[in-house]
Amino acid sequence: MRRFARSFLLITFSDMKVTHFGSDSMYLAGIRTVDRLIGEVWDHSQTLPSYKGSTTLIVLPEFGLSHSTAGGQSAMDRGSSGNA
Repeated sequence: MRRFARSFLLITFSDMKVTHFGSDSMYLAGIRTVDRLIGEVWDHSQTLPSYKGSTTLIVLPEFGLSHSTAGGQSAMDRGSSGNA
């Protein structure tokens, strides 16, 4: 972010998937971690002149399991063609 001022930046916190394998406490710990990291990204963006005052932060939820993780179902398994 400091070197290149992008007009669009996507950050994925893929470690949240681990919460599907554990207890509620692991899930809540994962949420707290991602919440803290999002805050750090925002705070850092506001220290950079190219982002300060001109940045929109959109936070999206984790969209569920894929077929290959934790026995979850893929779109195909759910009967979806994937062409939404």
